[in-house]
Amino acid sequence: MKTNTVMPFVYKSHKLLHYLITGDIKLERGHVISKELMERIVGDYPVYSSSAENNGLFGKYGDYMFDEELVTWSVDGGGYIFYRPKHKFSVTNVCGILRIQSKRFSYRYIYYLLSWEHKKNTFNYVEKAHPSVIAKLYEIPEIDLPEQQKITEILTTVDDAIYKTEAIINKQKRIKQGLLQDLFKYGIDGNGNTRSERSCTFKTVKLGKIEIKIPKEWSVETLESNVRLLSGGTPYKENGENWIGHIPWVSPKDMSVDVVFESLDHISENAMRQLCEAKENDLLLVVRSGVLAHKVPIAIVSKTLAFNQDIKALRIINPKKLNSRYLYYFMKSLEHDLLSRGVKRGTTVHSLNTDYIENILIPIPERTEQENISNILTTIDTSINFQISEVNKLIRIKTGLMENLLTGVTQVNHLVN
Repeated sequence: MKTNTVMPFVYKSHKLLHYLITGDIKLERGHVISKELMERIVGDYPVYSSSAENNGLFGKYGDYMFDEELVTWSVDGGGYIFYRPKHKFSVTNVCGILRIQSKRFSYRYIYYLLSWEHKKNTFNYVEKAHPSVIAKLYEIPEIDLPEQQKITEILTTVDDAIYKTEAIINKQKRIKQGLLQDLFKYGIDGNGNTRSERSCTFKTVKLGKIEIKIPKEWSVETLESNVRLLSGGTPYKENGENWIGHIPWVSPKDMSVDVVFESLDHISENAMRQLCEAKENDLLLVVRSGVLAHKVPIAIVSKTLAFNQDIKALRIINPKKLNSRYLYYFMKSLEHDLLSRGVKRGTTVHSLNTDYIENILIPIPERTEQENISNILTTIDTSINFQISEVNKLIRIKTGLMENLLTGVTQVNHLVN
């Protein structure tokens, strides 16, 4: 278990163990609920386990352990804290249960407080967050219930704003996904509307193993006939002068976010001469990485840079014929197909089959229509990125509020009245 330094409490505080002894709080463990048992007793009551993702949901069950408000935490999965509003649910044996036994505390307040306290400590699957461990680690300050409720009200307001903004992001992502499927099949007519068979003549073509209808004016060509695939490399590591410069050198770790990314490493101009450079409007495609298990990172280059051997640069042969943003979004529309059929899976590192990439078939409309399609998708991306920045801003606000309100640096007694 790793201990981190955070701001100490201004309030007088006691270890969680103190409140166990006074009887104000009780800590318990969940019970073993196997997948086999859940398959045998089918139902819709949620079962929570140790995962930090998806609110810890493990599955659904035909029985339940609780129908009350509680705080739970993952004993095995890193000690993450969860607030459980009153509903019928169960938790497995790798979860802890915190039950308030008196009227001294608010569940939401305890949830926020322990979430903040959790930042002090790093648990893992070896050093686990057992009840006996957190009882001696976590502290709870002496704050009156009305002040706890006011702190909770403030933090819940920010959480609600985060939740609503994330819901907008998810909705926009679903809209974008639908457009990715439709726009590359039907396109956009001269009035800016998605084409239909009533307004346009279609022809049937085969994209891989799938037959689709596309506007008769469109052509279908291989990626190889429209794009040059360029290979990257790594400057000699032992020569320190190679790594003193201003030219970005990109590896898969720099491409966690599509389109916009920052390089962690930079190389010299002399080192750049030894490598193949990517230019503005080229596309970068990760072809070897563990991340290919669940996504295919691809990005548009905004300035000249270098890239390593786990990435291919896609350079359009005739930019007057094929728009780079159109190609980018078309490749994004193929992500599921690339993951299921184009990725060769290894133990920890996976790779994209280059032959498979080169033989990808691209529907190609007129250049103006490509730009119109790209503009629609770019507008949605801009909106999504704005909402993401708003969520990040709200998270920073929440973090500051937790630091000040939960430690007592900023007190809210004057707001209670």
